Amino acid sequence: GHLANVVRTRSAGGRGWSIGYEIAQQNPPAPNGFMAWTGRIGTTDYGLGLNGYSLLRELPGEREVVDGSGAPIETLTESSPRAFFEIPVNGEASRQMLGGRMRLTGQAYRSRYHQDNSLLTFSPAGVRTESQLDPYTENKRTLEAGLEHERGLGGWDLTLAALMTRTRFDSDIESLRSDADDIFQSRFLQTV
Repeated sequence: GHLANVVRTRSAGGRGWSIGYEIAQQNPPAPNGFMAWTGRIGTTDYGLGLNGYSLLRELPGEREVVDGSGAPIETLTESSPRAFFEIPVNGEASRQMLGGRMRLTGQAYRSRYHQDNSLLTFSPAGVRTESQLDPYTENKRTLEAGLEHERGLGGWDLTLAALMTRTRFDSDIESLRSDADDIFQSRFLQTV
């Protein structure tokens, strides 16, 4: 009898995908997921992929500042809403060429992170004495391409590979301080 019947066609493919979300306390759902497709056209095998991840979170906190005897000096109340996303797209194609197997790969990647920190300072009596805003943003972009050739050489396996990667990163942070009456006191700005 037959256990398996294998049929090879000139074109074939497979796929997979997932979609979901992340929920962090008071924030709306942040979508996440992936899609992938692999296949063959003639003698060329290929694969394509797309991933996505994101988050929305608030990291609030309160701390009390005391002197050496333990007496309260001030209370600091912080809010810190944060948002992040990343999306990589990648692909690969390979086929028999030049007496071996040639493979071409590539990826494009993008991410962004942002937080809007705010800090309120209160006296021990509960009166606001100062406020500070500290927004921060960073962005990253990467492009990558690769070429690989594999072949036998006598009793050895030989692989020749080339990879090119280009990345761009930038970030901005700003710190704004105001007094109890929201009158501007100072500003710090840094860009990378």
